[in-house]
Amino acid sequence: MDKKSSKLSIWFLSRPKRTGAIFFLVLLTFISLIVMQRYQLFRENKQNQLSNILEAAEKNIEQSLKNSYTVALTLALTVNNDGVPVNFDTVAEKLIKSNPDLQAVQLVPNGIIKYVYPYKGNEKVLNLDLFKSPERTVLEVNKTIKSRKMYFQGPVKLTQGGIGVVGRLPLYINDKFWGFSAVVIKLDVLFKNAGIDNNKYKHYKFQFSKINELTKKEEFFLPLHIDVSKEISKSVIFPDGDWKLYIINTNPYDTWVEILSAILFGLGLAVLSTYLLVKLLKKQALLQVRFRNQESKLIDTESKFKKIFDHAAIGIARVNSITGQILEVNQYLCDFLGYTKEELMQKKIKSIIYPEDLAEDGILFKKLLSGQIRQFNKEERYLRKEGVLIWGSVIITPLWNEGEEPNNHIVIVEDITKRKAEEQLIIDSQKRTNR
Repeated sequence: MDKKSSKLSIWFLSRPKRTGAIFFLVLLTFISLIVMQRYQLFRENKQNQLSNILEAAEKNIEQSLKNSYTVALTLALTVNNDGVPVNFDTVAEKLIKSNPDLQAVQLVPNGIIKYVYPYKGNEKVLNLDLFKSPERTVLEVNKTIKSRKMYFQGPVKLTQGGIGVVGRLPLYINDKFWGFSAVVIKLDVLFKNAGIDNNKYKHYKFQFSKINELTKKEEFFLPLHIDVSKEISKSVIFPDGDWKLYIINTNPYDTWVEILSAILFGLGLAVLSTYLLVKLLKKQALLQVRFRNQESKLIDTESKFKKIFDHAAIGIARVNSITGQILEVNQYLCDFLGYTKEELMQKKIKSIIYPEDLAEDGILFKKLLSGQIRQFNKEERYLRKEGVLIWGSVIITPLWNEGEEPNNHIVIVEDITKRKAEEQLIIDSQKRTNR
């Protein structure tokens, strides 16, 4: 570890609360990003669900409009070049049988309904002059003539009763306007065929609208008192009738529940992680102070060393620096490793170190023997007598002065197995959050 890193480490250890605050803010920023991403993903999923529902209804309505156009075109072919319908009732009967969703079909020469099938139930519309109808009807009729395309009036209150839409195909003979071929569809039948049912989905509702030609305001035709502009919604426009179909998410609270649950979980995790970190830093700082005090006392005098050696609350061993033979141990180290003093003094130090940590030890110890460093400390694993893996924070200090031949060194070991387990818990918790 270089001097800069060492100073930084000391700064963090000496200010655990401030370090905890910095860690909390960093973690909170990270959690905020996760919450935002989760919110965006949740909205995208909602939009996808809305799109799928709307797409199905759109296809059904378009199919109904295509069928209506085919019926109107077929009915128009009954009008000969002299402008006289031929076999109207026969053709109309077949069209109604093959398209039972239609309420009626009509031929409207000069804008006056002269032919209607079936007659029963539609008697009131016979001889109705569209150009003498309410202003809105006249506007939509003229719009149909001007566009020369089939256009659907309504939803409108039908003369024969009920609410429906009327599709009119303008007919021209020798480029002169003759009248209309028309189909009538009840609104509830159109909605049923399209799958527009507000009882079908728990948290999604349909709305159907059209701009009023007179007031220029949007009118809604489903009994749904929701401001579509303020909710998550998708819409599609049908130019053949200037209709707009909405699908709306009527449960705004599910978004907030999703966000708040993520925020609360993130805050809880941040607080817990910060608490554990501060506690860990305080303990580490305390250990560092303890290690330094113990080290100072050990080097101070031989008599003090002996007293501390025997009664220290950390593991201490004196080791032959050349052979690695353990020469002396205290009781704490024996308890830590699970051996008796006699058993340990028959071993070499490397036999109790976890094999994977020996390589780094060897590099540092060579530097110690060559005089490049006067001390080193590290965290490494040990094997207890029964084979259990444990962790220790170790400080290696030589007992020879600079310029002298290496002889013995002191090994000071602190049990940090519990702390390492706590650190692993924090790491595992953070990994789950990242997923």
